[in-house]
Amino acid sequence: AKSGQIIFNSGSSEGITHVFHSILGCQPENGKDIIITSGIEHSCVVQCCDLFTEKGYKVLTVKSRPNGEIDLSHLEELINQNSKEIAMVTIMAANNETGVIQPYKEIGKLCESHDFPFFSDTTQFIGKTEFKFSESGMDFAVLSGHKVGAIIGSGLIISKDITKLKPFILGGGQEKGLR
Repeated sequence: AKSGQIIFNSGSSEGITHVFHSILGCQPENGKDIIITSGIEHSCVVQCCDLFTEKGYKVLTVKSRPNGEIDLSHLEELINQNSKEIAMVTIMAANNETGVIQPYKEIGKLCESHDFPFFSDTTQFIGKTEFKFSESGMDFAVLSGHKVGAIIGSGLIISKDITKLKPFILGGGQEKGLR
């Protein structure tokens, strides 16, 4: 990623929550009220989805195949049936329990072709294999520093367009006023 696309924070949980709040805001707007996710997400993504259902969003879950990957054809079906209402797609890059790597580049292409944001929890991916954010198709990615040998309590968000992030923690000017 380019240095201007990185915002440092306290880790993936903060980053995930920050991205959800930035993309979704306080309530659905312009009829965009659907979050597409998978059934294999980390608890932070699950809890963010739960929080935003209380704010009026609906969550659609992509089926997983027996090998642990999401079912891309089911994702395409959900996208085609709901494209005008989708606010975001959030699917992790690599599962924290099974290690299964998701077809994130294909997911990114689908999202880009329909012009809605793709957020991926890359906590278990970055640092374990080659990763080029510019080639990922992701709009947002997160990382916890301790997963790559940095200190506990450090992390980052990578954003294709940093202006899409909104301040989540208020009161200071750190990280371009976003934290």
